[in-house]
Amino acid sequence: MEAAALQKASFRFPVENSTMQKLKINICMGSSCFARGNEDNLRLIEDYIREHDLVDRIDLSGRCCARQCAIGPNISIDGVIYNQIEKEQLLKLLNEKIQQNPKE
Repeated sequence: MEAAALQKASFRFPVENSTMQKLKINICMGSSCFARGNEDNLRLIEDYIREHDLVDRIDLSGRCCARQCAIGPNISIDGVIYNQIEKEQLLKLLNEKIQQNPKE
């Protein structure tokens, strides 16, 4: 899929019935964030979800612009916005957040 098409797309993984609070990840798909690293971050998150069998525990979505272009790439996790996020930081955040919300 081309970058322009990805920027317009909203990503949602299937949801299973559960009472567990899902981790909400919203990735900025604006052109600035996408060019600064969110294209790679999106792939990393999708791979992480698949590799750790987290489809039922993470709600991944995209948005057009977080309006913080100068300090992108931007990703929010459970409403907290992280700026200038890079692979190592993102992996650390994902691991921490998953450990804070263990599977029931």
